[in-house]
Amino acid sequence: MNTKNCLKTFGLIILLILTISCGKDDVESAVLEPQPTEPVTVDPCDDPCANPNQCPGQCENTATGLNREAFIPEGTVTETADGYKVEGKLTIPIDSIGEVIFDNADIDVSFNDDGTLQSLVGNVEVPPLENYFQFAQPLQAEVGFFSGKFLNDNRNYEIVLKDDRHYFVFNIQANLELNIGVNNDPNATKPLSISPGSAGVALITDYTDPMFFFSIGGGIAGGDGNDNGDNNNGDNNNSNDSDGRLLGVSFGGSFGGNIVYEPTNPVDDVVSFGAKTVVGGSASFFKIIEMSGLLYENKGFSIDADLQDPLSSDIGVGYRSGFNGKMDLALEINSFISFGFPIASGSAAVVAEASTNNGVVARAFINGDVDPDLSWYPDFIPIKPDGSLSADGYVNQDGVFDIGVDGSFSVETPNNQQGIEGSMRFSNPAFEIGGKYIKNNQEWSVSAAITKDESEVVVSAPTNFVAGLDVEISQRIDSTLVVAQDALANLEQATADYEFELSLRGLRQVLPTIITTALNTIDEEVAKGIAEGRSRARSELDDRNRVLCGDNIPAIVNGIVDRYRVALVRMRNAVNDTSDNDQTRTELEAALRQLASLNRVNETVTAEISSDWRLTGCIIPLTTNTNVDLNFEVLTNEQVNQLNLAADNVKFIAETSDILISAQAIFDAIPTQEILDRLDQLKQDISTQVKTYSDFAGVGFVKNHNTEAFTFFIEQGGERRNVANFNPFDPDAIIELLVPDL
Repeated sequence: MNTKNCLKTFGLIILLILTISCGKDDVESAVLEPQPTEPVTVDPCDDPCANPNQCPGQCENTATGLNREAFIPEGTVTETADGYKVEGKLTIPIDSIGEVIFDNADIDVSFNDDGTLQSLVGNVEVPPLENYFQFAQPLQAEVGFFSGKFLNDNRNYEIVLKDDRHYFVFNIQANLELNIGVNNDPNATKPLSISPGSAGVALITDYTDPMFFFSIGGGIAGGDGNDNGDNNNGDNNNSNDSDGRLLGVSFGGSFGGNIVYEPTNPVDDVVSFGAKTVVGGSASFFKIIEMSGLLYENKGFSIDADLQDPLSSDIGVGYRSGFNGKMDLALEINSFISFGFPIASGSAAVVAEASTNNGVVARAFINGDVDPDLSWYPDFIPIKPDGSLSADGYVNQDGVFDIGVDGSFSVETPNNQQGIEGSMRFSNPAFEIGGKYIKNNQEWSVSAAITKDESEVVVSAPTNFVAGLDVEISQRIDSTLVVAQDALANLEQATADYEFELSLRGLRQVLPTIITTALNTIDEEVAKGIAEGRSRARSELDDRNRVLCGDNIPAIVNGIVDRYRVALVRMRNAVNDTSDNDQTRTELEAALRQLASLNRVNETVTAEISSDWRLTGCIIPLTTNTNVDLNFEVLTNEQVNQLNLAADNVKFIAETSDILISAQAIFDAIPTQEILDRLDQLKQDISTQVKTYSDFAGVGFVKNHNTEAFTFFIEQGGERRNVANFNPFDPDAIIELLVPDL
C-alpha cells in the first residue's frame, strides 16, 4: 500500500496484523516495530453486487420480488384499480423466514402489471424479525414500500441500500422495548430500550434477505433499559463492561450481506463490500483509534458486539469491516512522546487474509481529513502545518502503526521561514517529516527527525545543484575578481578626477606664481606712482619759487591698491588650504571671483602737499593739492579668464568627492588582495580537480526543545560542522558557507 507520510487528525488507514496464535498480553510487552508483511489484496469481484461498476454482469439478485399471488389479505378487503385496501391482516409468505404478518393493518396495497408488489402504505403492527429482534409489546407504525434507489436518493437513513432491492420502512414514534438475538434460544437475547428523537425511529426491513436496520434519531440503552448494562439475561458471560455500549446509536443486520459499505474517504486497496452487520456509536480499535460513527462487518449480527474493542473477537480469513465517521488517534512513539490528533471525517476498513508468514493477517486501513483545529500540534516543533491536511496509514492489532499526513507546512528558524509541500510520518520507532520546495526553478527537499528533546532538520540540494557547484563557484570567483578589478579601476579614476578638480583643473599649481607676480607688480606700481606724484608736485612748486615741505602721496597711493592686495592674499590663503569641505570650497570660489574682478588699477586721486618759499625754508608751510595717477594691469585677460573658469568649476570638486567616497566604499567592501589571491588559487584548484564541492550533502539545523536554541550545520565530505546562523533555504547563502571568501 502507498503510505503517504502524513499526520494529524485524519482519516487513518489502520493496518492491523493479527496473529491468531499471539495473545494480547504477549504483544503488549514487546517492542513494537513495523514488520514486513505480505500485501493484503482485495478483489472487488469477491462481492460483485457491492461493486457493480467494476464487476458488470456478475451480480445475481436473489430477491425475486413479492408477488400478489402469494399475498393473503384478511378482514375488510376493498379492490382498487391496481390492488386492494386491507383493514385487518395481511400475510406474505417469504421463503427465507416463512411468512410476514401485518396485523391490525389499515393499508393500501398496489401491484405492478407482472403482479410484483409496487407499493404498500398505511398503518400496521410492526412484524418482528424472529431470530433477530422481537418487541416486548405490539407496536403500531406507519409503513411504506420503496426501492433502495429511491431511499438512497431521497432519504438519509445513514446507510447505503441496494438500488435494485425493495424495503419496507416503518416510521416508529413510540418508545421501543425489544429483545435482540440471533437464534431461537430465548435466553440468548439482550433487551434494548430505544427512545426516538423528534424524527422518530426508522426501521428498514427486507424480509426476503432477511435484513433490518434501526435508524435512530434519539438514544439507545442496553441491559435493563436504563443503560446500566447489568442484565445478562441468560448470557453466561458475567462481564458487564460493554453491555451499556452494545449499540451506540443505529444498528442492523443482513443475513445475505446486502448492507453496502462505501468509504466516504477512499481507502487504499479497499473496495465496497456487502456487510452483514452495522452498528453505530463509539468504538475503539486496539486502544489506538477511537471512532464514532457506523461500523460495518461482513460477519453475522451478534448480540455480544463489543464496541470498546470491536475487533477483539476472532477474525477469520475473509473478514472485512468498514467505518465512516470521526476518529481520534493516540500514538506511542518510541523516540518521541504520546501523540494524538483528531480526524474530522474519515473512513477505515479492516481486511483479513491468509498469510504464509503469520497465519491470518488483518489490517485496518484508514483515510480522512484532519480536523482543521490544529491546537493539538506541539508548538515547539519548528515545522508546523500550514493549511488543510489529509491522512492515511495503518495500525496493526499488535499495536504496530504507520501513519502519514499530507499537506502544506512551514519550516521556521529564528530569522527565516520556508513553506514546503510534504508529509509527516508516524511509526512506532519515529516521528519524521519530509517535503519539498522550489528555489530558482529547482526542487529542494527537507527531511526532519522529531524526538522528545530535539528536532533535526536537513535541507538537501537537487542533484544538478550539487553537480554544478564546481562550475558555479568558479563562475562566482570570476565574477568576484572582475568586480574587484572594476572597483579598483573605478577608485583610481575617481581619485584622479577628484584630484584634478581639486587642483582647479591644474590652475591651483600656477596660482601662487600669479599671485606673487601680481603683488610685485602692485608694489612696483605703487613706488612708481609715489615718485611720479612727488615729481609733479616739485615741478609745480618750482614754477612758483616754492619748495616741497611734505605730502601724503604714499598713503593715498597705497590706499588705492589695498583691496587688490587683500584679494590676492585671500586667494593665496584659499589655495594653500589643503582641506576640502563645503566651507573651503565656498571660500575658494569667492576668492577666485573677487580676484578676477580686480584685474586692473586705473585711478586718479588728489593728494595734499605742504610748501613754503625758498627763502623762509618751510617755516610757514602752505597746504595745497595735487593729482596722482595709477594706471596698470594687475592680471592679464588670460589670467582673468582662467580665474573665472576655475570659479565655475569649483562645484565639480564636490561631485568628484562624492564619487570618490562611493568608489572607496565599494573598494573597501571587496575582498582584500590576500583573499582575491586565495580565490584565484581556488579556481585553479577546481580547474585541475585538486578541489571539488561535489561531496556537498546538505545543510540544516537542530532545535533543542528544552532551551529553544538553534544550532546550524553544513554537511560535506561525510562530515558535519556547525556554522553561524544563516538561511538554510537560500542557495546563495549555502555557497557562501562552502566558500567563505566569497
